Order: sequence, then C-alpha cells, then structure tokens
Amino acid sequence: GDVTLYSGTTNVRMDLGTNDNIRQRFWMGTGSANLIVNGGSTFSVDRSSGSYANKHLVFNNFTIGSSTLTSSSGSYVLEIFGGTNLTGTPLLNHTGGGLLLNGSINDGGSGQAIIKAGGGDLWLNSAASSFGGLYAGTIGAKGLGIVVNGGLLRFGDLNSENATPMNLAAI
Repeated sequence: GDVTLYSGTTNVRMDLGTNDNIRQRFWMGTGSANLIVNGGSTFSVDRSSGSYANKHLVFNNFTIGSSTLTSSSGSYVLEIFGGTNLTGTPLLNHTGGGLLLNGSINDGGSGQAIIKAGGGDLWLNSAASSFGGLYAGTIGAKGLGIVVNGGLLRFGDLNSENATPMNLAAI
C-alpha cells in the first residue's frame, strides 16, 4: 500500500543488494506504493550497516501539498519513478544524498511551485512537466516554477551523473 506521512519522522534502513557502491533499485512495496505527504514530515532512508551505497528506494508516484518534507538519503537515493502531483506549493528540504523525480511534475493548472532547500541534490528527469505560477504577476506573467534556497538543482537521471549542475543560488 501507499505510505502517507502526516507529521513526525519516518526512518527507513535497508541493507539490500550487494554490499558495494553498484547502483540498484528497490521498490517500496510491490512497485505500486505511492508516497503521499499530508503534513510537515521528515523521511530518511539509508543503510544500517555495511558499506552499501548508491541504492535507490523507489516509490511509484508522489503527492504533496503546501507542506514541508525534510528528507535525507545519506549514501542512498530517494527516487520517485512515476509522476509528482503538486496540490500546493511544497518545501522540499532535502538535506543529503539525492532526491530523484523521474516522472512529470504537474499541478493540475493550479499554479503551484516547488521550493527547494537543504544541501542535498534535487534531480528532475522529465521534459513533460507542467507546473508553476508562484509569485505570478509579481515576477512576471507566469511566475516561478522552482525556487532554490539551497543545494543543487540538477536535470537528467542521477544514474547519468550529469556533470553540469545548475546551481541557481549562485546566479
């Protein structure tokens, strides 16, 4: 089933796959589990022992409103394989490791944005997204889709290790 966060802290520790740094994906549930955030929450995924690294904890889809999701993945990657549905303007405070949104990001035409904070990398890997509108009319006709307050915003697949990060905080 789905994992729904209302508040508090959820820690996932997994020592799966090979005890090395070879990239491997591990699906939450049977591959159909979605991550739903309905309130300010903290979600952490990492290993509990060994030298496991570059393992991906994968959810199918991601739904979040105007909540803060503080996440960290240490030597692992928190991955959303399917789409991201914005029902509000969330603060994604990813503090370490990688957060990979593979599918399209949509707000259903409601003009939402993503505010990215924390020192971890946020990867966007879809050219089919349709969202944005934060500060519309103030910063321009359409407004902003992403506001970066910390860390790096990267485009592409984390597995490709795109060597050209886009550090918007420095622009």
